[in-house]
Amino acid sequence: MSTAPSKEGGPFVSSAPKLGLVGGFDGIRGIGVCMVLVGHAMFTYVESWVTIVDTFFVLSGFLITTLLLQEHRSTGGIGLRKFYARRAVRLLPSVWLFCGVWIAIGVIGTVLGIEAISLRGIFEDVGAAIAYVYALVFPNGLYMIAPEVQNNRYMWHLWTLSVEEWFYFVIPATVLVCIRRNWIKQLAWALGLGFVAIGVARWFAFTGFWQDDEGMIAGVRLALLQRPDALMLGCLVAILNAQVTPERLERLKRPIVIAASLRW
Repeated sequence: MSTAPSKEGGPFVSSAPKLGLVGGFDGIRGIGVCMVLVGHAMFTYVESWVTIVDTFFVLSGFLITTLLLQEHRSTGGIGLRKFYARRAVRLLPSVWLFCGVWIAIGVIGTVLGIEAISLRGIFEDVGAAIAYVYALVFPNGLYMIAPEVQNNRYMWHLWTLSVEEWFYFVIPATVLVCIRRNWIKQLAWALGLGFVAIGVARWFAFTGFWQDDEGMIAGVRLALLQRPDALMLGCLVAILNAQVTPERLERLKRPIVIAASLRW
């Protein structure tokens, strides 16, 4: 049984069917992980493969926003403490273990005098990773403005996790406020316009803010390369999906299948 959309002036209520386990999403993740591994191993030949990370961010934006909307529909609120506890249990142990292994490698490298795995450089990466500011100090695209810094990174792929953590920090409270004030449609418009604006900016080679200021933090100069538009797109699709009742979904199923078949 679907929940009717809220009346004008009342809090927004998602009308979408409950989102359960979607096997296709796990399949996309699995294929994407393989593409990233091969892309990094053979970067010169298949550099474009690593851009599958955009898909990861779209999926993340969609799933997290959908789950938040559904939690509000089921409970009448969003448990911020539980949300952050779930994220911490899921992410922190693996990151700490990863950093711990690299510190051990750094100790060995320092004792043996191997400069390529010196403890000093590893500590820089560990600090940025644990504080989730990797995308701020060692962002994606750093090779364009500071190749000498990029070439000495040990955990470069953690910039994605840094972006995700900031997204997790912002999105629950944003969704909760917009639901209570019935600003979901305004949020959707803002996400859509932001997505288009970032795409246009990147088309004209704008990578971020104050990009020509060498004294500015690298993550600010390269902010638009950190995939904020992919997260925006995922959130936008989740909000649009929240308008789809089971009855409407049944009516749209055939046109969607036909359109997808023609696309492929």
